[in-house]
Amino acid sequence: MNAAVVVDWMARTSGRHAEARAVYDQVRAGWLDRENARLAEENRRLREANADLEASAELWIRLYEAALARC
Repeated sequence: MNAAVVVDWMARTSGRHAEARAVYDQVRAGWLDRENARLAEENRRLREANADLEASAELWIRLYEAALARC
């Protein structure tokens, strides 16, 4: 009798763990989707900022070289 109760308990418990794991996986997948979207947006903004800085640096280099040429 005890063995049957233990087997029944184990079957019910493992079923609950599987359900909980499935819910956890769904929540984690949603979180990862949002995090990936956030990182993609951050990457886009950083690339734009980098392009602006590169353009600014090239302009300053040209201005510096022109000033040196006048001296």
